[in-house]
Amino acid sequence: ELEQLVKSCSCIIGLHPDEATDHIVDVAISHSIPFAVVPCCVFSRQFPNRSIPVNFVKSNETESSPNKPVKTRKELIKYLALKHPSIQQGKISCRGANVVLYSKFSSSKQTKK
Repeated sequence: ELEQLVKSCSCIIGLHPDEATDHIVDVAISHSIPFAVVPCCVFSRQFPNRSIPVNFVKSNETESSPNKPVKTRKELIKYLALKHPSIQQGKISCRGANVVLYSKFSSSKQTKK
């Protein structure tokens, strides 16, 4: 039933979704569903396995680069952006956590045809 619900979604939105942030992004990626999340709290103690390369360069990542734990919102945004090459970043008009990460997946699907 949950699987059918997810497959029927035209998009998934998370505004300050806290602990659900990774799940929203992962489910959207696994089903190629457009999504947008505005990450807020990091919860580094609850997610100790999150890490990003020490020398983060999104377009030229190497497997051998050392990683560091995700502890700040900026690092969380980098970590989430690395989950899929179609993820883009923007800003919404509000104070505080206002970076939105999103993917339309349309360009990814078109290049696979």
